[in-house]
Amino acid sequence: LLAYHSRLFAPGCPTTLWSDCVLDDTSWQRWAKKAEGVSLIWCGSVSKVLLGMQVVLLIWTDGNWKVPIGIRLWRKGGLSKVELAKELLIEAATRGIKPNYVR
Repeated sequence: LLAYHSRLFAPGCPTTLWSDCVLDDTSWQRWAKKAEGVSLIWCGSVSKVLLGMQVVLLIWTDGNWKVPIGIRLWRKGGLSKVELAKELLIEAATRGIKPNYVR
């Protein structure tokens, strides 16, 4: 998988392949009360507030392979999840990743 990722996203690699990118925000439950990025968050999968962290992920896919290409930690009082997603897409574009569609 790492070799595939390195070849696919190498500088100068043509990006004419059919591709999509998936943006996802997800919650990771944590039990440490004093850790960087850990706070009380709403977790939609269990429908309750829990101690954890939320991240925004950018995943590239060609329909078969799914390769994570970026991650940002969301923090209370910091950038919104939409702003973090925008950062991820801009970074991907500077690396030559230009998806046909972002879900």
